[in-house]
Amino acid sequence: MQNKMTRNDICRQVRDIAVKLSEDESLRRWCGICSTALAKLFIKHGYDATLCYGYCVDSFYQHCWIESSGKIYDITLTQFDKIIDKNKLRNIPEIFIDDIDYENIYFLKEQYNPEDDEQLEQLFEQWPDNQKPFDKLQHFTLIE
Repeated sequence: MQNKMTRNDICRQVRDIAVKLSEDESLRRWCGICSTALAKLFIKHGYDATLCYGYCVDSFYQHCWIESSGKIYDITLTQFDKIIDKNKLRNIPEIFIDDIDYENIYFLKEQYNPEDDEQLEQLFEQWPDNQKPFDKLQHFTLIE
């Protein structure tokens, strides 16, 4: 499939839908849902994508984000706005895109192929049900 949308367009649409569903602008506890949706949509639109799992360095809360073509794409980093050291990142944008650099914000634990549902089920197996992406992905499938 040809790239009909840019990665930024996909990020914006996924974030807008997630904010409506969660009723929370910070998207707290929605990283697994949003990152899975982003990764699957990136691939659908012809982009590479890896689902990353680890921690936000300043909080040690578990966290998910996407890597694609040497960049980090994270639309739920806003949930850590009051936690991340302001010397590392002064203002967290709604759509965080940056070069892959794990020293400042992220601690990478594992990477997953977003097309491998068995891998994703293992990743989210221990997560609370309301944070698992599987039953919420249908809300994002209409993004064209």
